Amino acid sequence: MKPMNARQYRAAIKQLGFAQSDRPHDVGVSAASRFFEVGEVTGRRWAMEDHGPPAPVVVCLRLMLAAGISADKARKLLEG
Repeated sequence: MKPMNARQYRAAIKQLGFAQSDRPHDVGVSAASRFFEVGEVTGRRWAMEDHGPPAPVVVCLRLMLAAGISADKARKLLEG
């Protein structure tokens, strides 16, 4: 599987709707960190460093993008 770099990660979480609409410069790093149950520092690291997120996160994001599942819909599906 091809890894996802930080720029691609930011673009994916923004496209999936993790960004908060009332914060114009927010690309959704905080919300994505909560979704993937990692700390804020880890989430920022994925968004700012060259290596990007780990493989399981990449798989999840790519599946969500391919299936057209937004962040809100994914949360609802996971809540049951």
